[in-house]
Amino acid sequence: LSMTSRLVFIAASAALTLSGCSSANSAMGKKKAENTPVETAEKTAPVVNHTEKDLAGHWYISSVGNVKLHGYEDEWPFIQFESAEHRFYGSDGCNVMNGGYTAGAGQKLSFGNVAMTMRMCPGDTVPIGRTISETASFSITVNQAGTQVLSLRNAANNTIMTLEKSDIEFLNGAWQVVEIDGRKVTNPDVKLVIDVPEGRVHGNTGCNLLNGAITRDPMVVSSVQFSSLATTRMMCPPGENYESALLISLEEVYSGRRADNKGAELLSKSGKTLIKLTPLSRADF
Repeated sequence: LSMTSRLVFIAASAALTLSGCSSANSAMGKKKAENTPVETAEKTAPVVNHTEKDLAGHWYISSVGNVKLHGYEDEWPFIQFESAEHRFYGSDGCNVMNGGYTAGAGQKLSFGNVAMTMRMCPGDTVPIGRTISETASFSITVNQAGTQVLSLRNAANNTIMTLEKSDIEFLNGAWQVVEIDGRKVTNPDVKLVIDVPEGRVHGNTGCNLLNGAITRDPMVVSSVQFSSLATTRMMCPPGENYESALLISLEEVYSGRRADNKGAELLSKSGKTLIKLTPLSRADF
């Protein structure tokens, strides 16, 4: 099942309800929301009149009302807009939610049939479900870092939630691994598929199949980290073996950047290039 289908199934089967009691903490309570004042009254109309198509995609929730959210080690609260279906799904780091939305002229926006699971969450709570139900309009701006910022406003034109667009969409797709930690890769079977919307990675180490998760910190430009990496356990033939080097490098990845010829590079926290990638079509994988 796709991510959207799974969430719709959850909504239908888990006695979902409109919820004003969603959590700003992950299930493990690794980090909490910080009660930091944020701008809540942006009265100036944006220069660009954005439309529904501009909403499409994955947005991180950075603040709700006067509460500025911080990321968790394994997840950041988000909303994903599916414009073709006029539906959204998301998470507050503890509970999942979904529903429908309507966008109209003048950047009008409203959410309907908002449903959220009722999992008991530790720590402080942030009313994400109730907040989005108060949305009347939206605007999209670009901050100094070049990141798109989505502001949800209520009927009084006060900002009630801000979200930021994922900036690693360029990594989404199938990739040939051509270099690992400065070492050229001659085995054409060493490949990765990075699924940004689903937060997953899978591929081939040149010997074994690889699966894992992607985590991101929106406070870091082009942040991407790989975790929960697992491989099959086939005995690899003698000769060129890239598996150990690939796994070690993936675990050290901190961010990504575009490279020449539509390629990409995965970098360490210090900025060192760990892995170089060139694009593949899905048919080549």
